[in-house]
Amino acid sequence: MKKLVIMLTTACAMLSCEITTNDVAANKEIIALYQESLTLNNVAPDSVARFATKVNNYMQANPNAKYDEHYNDIVSNIQKAYFTISVGDFETITINYE
Repeated sequence: MKKLVIMLTTACAMLSCEITTNDVAANKEIIALYQESLTLNNVAPDSVARFATKVNNYMQANPNAKYDEHYNDIVSNIQKAYFTISVGDFETITINYE
């Protein structure tokens, strides 16, 4: 009985610490999106729109990414860049992650 408890405890500990390859790839992708979002103030308006579409598509494919620590910063960087570019046009963009 004692061996069974130890085996179950060890198995649970191993499972809870496991990081899948998909998680690592998703984390790298969201970090890459964040890093790209930092450069948006230096690009043309159509590039900002394409990036916003890229983020939107990523969010649709990976809905849990909205809980990543970089997500809000990415959205904020898009909004700031887009606002800076189109202040006179009063345009807005929407990122639909649902």
